[in-house]
Amino acid sequence: MIKILHIISLFVSIAFASCNAFYVPALVNTPMFDEKNELCINASVGTNGYNFQGAYSFSDKLGFFVNTRIYNNDTKGYEGFVENKSILIELGMGRYGYKLKDLKFELFTGAGYDYNILNMGRYSPLNKSIYYKYNYFIQPNVGIVTDFAESVLSLRINNLSYLNNKSNLKEIKYDCILEPVFTTSIGYKYFKFFFQGGIIVPLYFGNYFYSVENEITREPDYTGIYPTQNL
Repeated sequence: MIKILHIISLFVSIAFASCNAFYVPALVNTPMFDEKNELCINASVGTNGYNFQGAYSFSDKLGFFVNTRIYNNDTKGYEGFVENKSILIELGMGRYGYKLKDLKFELFTGAGYDYNILNMGRYSPLNKSIYYKYNYFIQPNVGIVTDFAESVLSLRINNLSYLNNKSNLKEIKYDCILEPVFTTSIGYKYFKFFFQGGIIVPLYFGNYFYSVENEITREPDYTGIYPTQNL
């Protein structure tokens, strides 16, 4: 059996953390599978950009999903214009089929990669940075699904690390955040409109760690981006 669900959606995220423009969450994938060979396809636009998702149950108990998020935003901050562009891809796999009366449970784990361009002052190349973000997450989903509506609560525990292209040393920052998300859908069977909202709760903000081996004096090139050093 093949399902095609959630064609259009609206996503809203409320970030309870500083510098929320730096971290932009992806839409949380909540396929809520019933059986083998189900396909779920989502497309959405919201405060976190444009999201495209797919999920497939390849066995009676196991499924996987793919998330893609494209974000492009210009804002005016205390240091001038801030340009933020981001492309994120996530892959997840997990188990479905847990049931307790009308409740359905899923448990997914996965990883993602985010290519993020951040310019704290559009006309100054010295302020332009490229961040390579990696995230690893565990995501349980619990919900009620009918032919006409769905209500799903997800609680994603997300560990993030950042690498900055301007450093000729290793510069890595680790964060751990909690993302409770609620998804509700209305429609009929294979076509539903859905809304997803959530918050970002910081659990841990790590420090920067530097590898100081073979440290050298750096000067920016004409592009304003520092050359890298192979360690």
